[in-house]
Amino acid sequence: MLEEGIEDERLAMVFAKVARHFGRQEEAVALLEKLLARGRMSETIVEPLHFNLGKLYDELKQYDKAFPHFEQANRLRPCYDPDAFLQQMNARANFVRQPFFTRAPRAENATERPIFIVGMPRSGQRSLSRFWLATLRCMAAES
Repeated sequence: MLEEGIEDERLAMVFAKVARHFGRQEEAVALLEKLLARGRMSETIVEPLHFNLGKLYDELKQYDKAFPHFEQANRLRPCYDPDAFLQQMNARANFVRQPFFTRAPRAENATERPIFIVGMPRSGQRSLSRFWLATLRCMAAES
C-alpha cells in the first residue's frame, strides 16, 4: 500500500514501528516527515507520529533531529488526570463484578484437572492469572 502512494496516517504509524526490523528506518522517517508537513491531522495522530519520528531518528543516531520530536510529542500528550484515571479503573472493575460472571456462559464439563497459563513476557499472562485468582476458585504458582 505504501509503495502505491497511499498516505494513510495509521498505516504510516505501523510502518514506522516495523521499519527497524527491515532496515527501512529512512523510508519511515521520510513518510512521517511528509505526513507532518502535509498537516491536517488530529492531535491524537500527531502526538504518536512525533514519538515514532523521535524513536526512528534516535535509532539512526540523529539525536539532534530526534529530540525536537520527543519535545513536541510530550507537549501534545494530555496531562495526567487522576480523577479520569480513577473513573476509568472503576469502569473496568465494574465490568468484571459478580453480575458479569452470573450471566456468563458456563462449561458443561466440570473438571478438577489443572489449567496451565503460559506466556511470553508482556503478553498479559500474569494479568490473566491475577484476574482468575481474584474472581475464581484458583491457585497460582508465579514464575
